[in-house]
Amino acid sequence: MLPHQSNQRLTISKVEFIFQVDIDNFLENVDQILTMEKKTKILSTMRLQF
Repeated sequence: MLPHQSNQRLTISKVEFIFQVDIDNFLENVDQILTMEKKTKILSTMRLQF
């Protein structure tokens, strides 16, 4: 059971490394998606109000 756990840890740190490398691009995409969602929500609230 212990070797399996350490193996999982290794995999997780590999994933974290890949995530770190691509973090800027990822954040940029998330920011764009969030902006789109906010605009959509604002538009639908405006429609409800008017």
